[in-house]
Amino acid sequence: MSVSAFFLCLARAGITKLSDQRQQPATVTESTYLGNIMEYHVVLGDGAVLRVQTHPGQQFAIGDKVAVRIDSSRCSLFEVPAAGTQEAQGADA
Repeated sequence: MSVSAFFLCLARAGITKLSDQRQQPATVTESTYLGNIMEYHVVLGDGAVLRVQTHPGQQFAIGDKVAVRIDSSRCSLFEVPAAGTQEAQGADA
């Protein structure tokens, strides 16, 4: 699945309802101010790391518990060809 970092949303964990299946609890592990955006790395409960970009006015500290929401209308799914198929080896193989 591919999702632009800008189409992931962060909210403070205590403010949103984490029971919403489209939201996952996470912890902020890195933050970088890039001028027009803030970029965060957050770790989900299963250890997956996501890169999330927010407006610079929306700030979180390292260690903050947050809720990550993925806008499903902004997701792209790509099929992974099975190993050994012509698609996996490329059309020229």
